[in-house]
Amino acid sequence: MAFASKEVEINGLNFHVVDEGKPSDPVVLLLHGFPDSSEVWRYQIPALRDAGYRVIAPDLRGFGQSSKPVRQVDYRLPLLGGDVVGILAKLGIGKFQLVGHDWGAILAWGLAAHMSQPSLVKALAGMPPALGNIYQSLQDKPQTQDKPQIQSLTALSVGHPTNYKEPPLEQREKSWYIYFFHFSKALDDLQENNYQLLRDWSGNHSEATQWIAHFESNKPANLLATLNWYVANTDPDHSIVDDETPPQIMVPTLGVWSSEDRHQAESMMKTSGRFVEHGKWSYRRIDGAGHWMQLDEPDYVNKLLLDWLEQWAVR
Repeated sequence: MAFASKEVEINGLNFHVVDEGKPSDPVVLLLHGFPDSSEVWRYQIPALRDAGYRVIAPDLRGFGQSSKPVRQVDYRLPLLGGDVVGILAKLGIGKFQLVGHDWGAILAWGLAAHMSQPSLVKALAGMPPALGNIYQSLQDKPQTQDKPQIQSLTALSVGHPTNYKEPPLEQREKSWYIYFFHFSKALDDLQENNYQLLRDWSGNHSEATQWIAHFESNKPANLLATLNWYVANTDPDHSIVDDETPPQIMVPTLGVWSSEDRHQAESMMKTSGRFVEHGKWSYRRIDGAGHWMQLDEPDYVNKLLLDWLEQWAVR
């Protein structure tokens, strides 16, 4: 399914960015996770566009058709957040609503925490330098320049990053692969027997065919780039490396978890409301869908998103 797209250069890297809808429509930014690309949103993009939204869906650093740096340190979350803010700025986007899945949700939680603060001083106070520098540069531009302003957050599957610093046993069991991905042998093991381990990890999800085709198209660089997200941002003792707790999220936030998720425990999402300003947290559970809920139950997810986004859209 082909969508209108463009190439955007940020931080010396090239990003493939789906850009569907009218420039005047309210913006929804979709951030994918592992081992996906913007293609994972293929059922949401037309539904959102047809409902009157401009949909921005980038291939994040290391994924899809975007650049894939070789160094592991180039995949630290603050750099990835800077990519997203830079893409918004290059596209001249001001107000936007943010939706993230899997690693895209982790990224979205952090961006929402910092970008939703009521003043520039508070926003910059807790930002890592790699993100703060690019955000500061946008604020220093003339007042007529559009500056990214977050209106709402939707996190799919993965809860607030702070919940993963000391995860419960259920989550540790579900997250076994995070530790495995740190071993050098993971690269070879995942490719063996036509990526059988990857297929097993996904529960033999039909999407595995697309992942494998992508990994095979530039072997092993494409797979290695996606694994670098884990190596750069996790360790064996904590699911998330960052020791800093981001500020409270100040915009309406929706957390969505699906009952057949092989990788995420429900408690990780249900308790994420404690990181959101009182009265601005909502939680929804989807029964019967797996980790890739947007593919497993697209009609349900589309309706859920449209009902939620319409509450905060500025038209």
